[in-house]
Amino acid sequence: MPKSKFASTMKNRIKCENDIRQKYPVNQLWEWQLKQICRPLFVLHDGPPFANGPLHIGHFLNKIQKDIIVRYKLLNGNRIDFRPGWDCHGLPIELKALQENKSNSNDKDPIVVRKLARQFATEALEKQKTEFQSWGILADWNNYYRTFDKDYIIDQIRLFWRLYQKGLLYRQYKPVNWSPTVQSALAESELEYNDKHKSTAIYVRFRLQNNDLISKLLSQTNLGNIYALIWTTTPWSLVGNQAVAVNEKLKYLFLKLSSTNDIYIVAEALLNNIKKFSPFSNNQFEIIGNCLGSQLSGLTYKHPIYNDQINYPIITSDHVTDEIGTGLVHIAPAHGSDDFLLSIKHNLQCINAVNLTGHLNCPSIESLHGRNALDKNDGIEGILKYLNSDILHHYELIHSYPYDWRAKKPVLILGSQQWFIDTTRLRDNARKYILEDVKIFPEGAGKSFLSMTSQRPYWCISRQRYWGVPIPVFYTKDDRKELLINEDIIEHLIKCVQEKNSIDFWWSSNDIKELLPISMHNQADNLERGKDIFDVWFDSGSSFNTVLK
Repeated sequence: MPKSKFASTMKNRIKCENDIRQKYPVNQLWEWQLKQICRPLFVLHDGPPFANGPLHIGHFLNKIQKDIIVRYKLLNGNRIDFRPGWDCHGLPIELKALQENKSNSNDKDPIVVRKLARQFATEALEKQKTEFQSWGILADWNNYYRTFDKDYIIDQIRLFWRLYQKGLLYRQYKPVNWSPTVQSALAESELEYNDKHKSTAIYVRFRLQNNDLISKLLSQTNLGNIYALIWTTTPWSLVGNQAVAVNEKLKYLFLKLSSTNDIYIVAEALLNNIKKFSPFSNNQFEIIGNCLGSQLSGLTYKHPIYNDQINYPIITSDHVTDEIGTGLVHIAPAHGSDDFLLSIKHNLQCINAVNLTGHLNCPSIESLHGRNALDKNDGIEGILKYLNSDILHHYELIHSYPYDWRAKKPVLILGSQQWFIDTTRLRDNARKYILEDVKIFPEGAGKSFLSMTSQRPYWCISRQRYWGVPIPVFYTKDDRKELLINEDIIEHLIKCVQEKNSIDFWWSSNDIKELLPISMHNQADNLERGKDIFDVWFDSGSSFNTVLK
């Protein structure tokens, strides 16, 4: 933080501030400098703050530092272009607007939600602007921008279309961070990690199918039941299990219990982990064989939850380690990025173990279906009881876990259709530009910025709320849900925004033909409008497209 010899308190502060404003009106200085057209122009593009409540010390630090830069450039002979703006969409504003009106967006008409949110954002913006101006910030306060203004929305829709045409945008089923509390996908930047989160960790067994491969690995005859021993901190995800993964280079042991003749497979390096609990404590087993993980590939097992006739595979993956657990990892493709990639490689199904509200999704199992997946006294307890003797050990684990930073509640990784920006295609150009054209202070911060730029694989830009700009696409009503988007649709929607001064018609129009160009009216009966809106980071991140054009 900047240090100063100025006193931290001042007598008659309010009178002094008013005297300064009257003697040195900032608006006159701004108007004067605008007329100095012979001066070189300096542009400071202001990333917009959220219009969601009173200002705080972060706003003060941000705007004062920018004001110092602007005044320094002015004193050095520049003409200034500093246009302030506000990020007016998004979940924080929607939730606060609904809280003030004691409403729930899940029960409200979208137009009602949007009206409340717009009113809240407008009032918050005006209060923030008045206070910013009272600080003497030198800026174009008569020409500020808002992300819900029609011109801004039009520019954003055009940007979306340009990105789509260049192949930088795509829609795909992927596991994303999902908040059951607000029922929307979240970006990584919208998460915070709770180091004191409590999960129920379990050791659970999956019974293998006896086949010729087992006989080749174990020379003994009259083998008892053989189990893959799994460790997981998300018991609810077992509902979506589709495979078990091992590391092909790790050494695995076959442990035979003296009490039951049951045989368990576990990684040799993690044997000490299971010696801490029954039935493996006190060395009540013997090692009857070993093999590499690559030799386990091809074995199959019965599903731990469903009593079906499907043989589920054991596969290999490099993401399996010998650092924790048993060296065998249960794979639920809808609930993990590594799991999802394996599903593509091995043609596994993606089955959501939970629904959008975070409740178990298994209609064929009445005792589990609809129970709260994250509640240890509900869904977790139900799974423990259902699996019964297949759970060898369970305990409470305190560890770091992602939370929705607004709702302060845990999130899930959930498979869903979302829109993404393919940042991998932008990465090299971004790195080159940062290295050659961007000056970063302090210099050490540049390394972390480059690292962050290099590691981000994609950006989920869709959200499932009402208060925002709709992603302007249509889908067929049949099971294929084919995407439909073209330039005629984009231009028609832009014309509608210009005429109606708002994008509210996307939700209010009862006749979908109103959203389509005349040339497509014959397809209207087989189409439905998209229900996603843009992430607010896309809103604010595209501000350059309006402000600097």
